[in-house]
Amino acid sequence: WNSTLLGTQRLVGGRLTAMAGRASSWDALVKGFPVASRLHQQAVISALVEGIRDSRDSALARAAPLYLRLASRIVTKGERAREYLLQERDRLGKLLSSSGSNGSASVSAAKADELTRKLNVLNAFVD
Repeated sequence: WNSTLLGTQRLVGGRLTAMAGRASSWDALVKGFPVASRLHQQAVISALVEGIRDSRDSALARAAPLYLRLASRIVTKGERAREYLLQERDRLGKLLSSSGSNGSASVSAAKADELTRKLNVLNAFVD
């Protein structure tokens, strides 16, 4: 209840929800991005850049750089973009779920939040 009221996007245990870091308008923009034409991809990247510069909505402005960074990586990967997305999703998932190799504590809470946001945005490109 507090999470909804305060807009923190947190689950009962304190972890971020699957929508944390995402923005529905950016999700709609990147739908199908990995398989889109190069021209369409460049148009999406331009829209993300404009969104960073012009957004008055702080949530959109905070989310756009993650979308932009991932979109740029997809463009550089070219035909291997889908493979990259799946590998990166697996990598982030492992970082979030495992402890250090020496049995130490898992990543810090702040780092877990950062990784969760990255994973969530990545899922917008994969879904």
